[in-house]
Amino acid sequence: MDPPYQGVCGERDPRYLKGVLFDEFVEVLEALNFRDIKYLVSYDGRTGERVHERKLPERLRLHLIELEAGRSSQATLLGRAEVTVESLYLSPALAESLKLRRHYWAYPDNYTHIAMREARRADIMWTGTEVGSYERLKQRTLRLQKNIPGYVKEIIEQHVKSESGS
Repeated sequence: MDPPYQGVCGERDPRYLKGVLFDEFVEVLEALNFRDIKYLVSYDGRTGERVHERKLPERLRLHLIELEAGRSSQATLLGRAEVTVESLYLSPALAESLKLRRHYWAYPDNYTHIAMREARRADIMWTGTEVGSYERLKQRTLRLQKNIPGYVKEIIEQHVKSESGS
C-alpha cells in the first residue's frame, strides 16, 4: 500500500516515484473501466485531518475501502500523534465480481445505481502525422489545467451549438 501516489510523489522526496500525472492516470483508469478490467488502486489517503491531495473523480465509479494504516511515522517525527488512513479503490468490475452487498462508492452521497446511468462513449486515436495534433492538444490542456477528454467535449459542444444556431 505504501506509498499512495498523491501527496508523496513530488520533487521534494527522491524515495518515491515522481511525476504521476493526475489527468493521464484518470484516463488510464477510465480505459480500464471501459474494458471491464478488475483492478485495485492505492492512491490517496489522509493523516489526522489532513487529506492528501485530489480525490479520484466520481465518474470512475470506484468502490472505496479506507484502511487504517496505524500511527504515522512522519507525524511522529514531527511530534504529533496522528493515524494514517489509506484509500484502496476497487474498480467497478472487481466490486461487482466480488458481489459486494454494500455499495459504498467513493462518493456515497452522490451515488445512483450504475445501471440507471445513461452513458455514451467515443474513443479517438491519433496515428502517424496526427500525433503532432495530439501533442499540441495535450500541451494546451496542460496550460489550461484541464484534462483532454473534458476539453475535447467542450470543443465539440461549442461546435454543435454554433452549428445549430444556439
